[in-house]
Amino acid sequence: MGASGGADEYRHLAGSYPKLLKLVLNENLTKTQKCYIIRYYRDGMTVTEIAQMYGVNKSTVSRTLKRARENLKRAIHCELVRKAAGSSRGRVLAGRANAAEPERGQEEK
Repeated sequence: MGASGGADEYRHLAGSYPKLLKLVLNENLTKTQKCYIIRYYRDGMTVTEIAQMYGVNKSTVSRTLKRARENLKRAIHCELVRKAAGSSRGRVLAGRANAAEPERGQEEK
């Protein structure tokens, strides 16, 4: 792989990103994560504004956004791999796909 990482192998799937994003938002985030992500990215609210709106600490919003981004990244990757492989099986949800993966530093030898 070159400097662009694995992006080139998925370039042909770029047209499906809006549909894919909607899919993973609905299937892979908690209600709270989805609300915060939408407020932050779509509505342009700051972490402080979101915290005030929901009556929580800024660090709670920040942590929730971080976990939501991690879930989205994992879910999008799984969906892109599934589409690139041409799998006819059902959707692979990020939570299930990574359940069998060892945590960092815990790889089997």
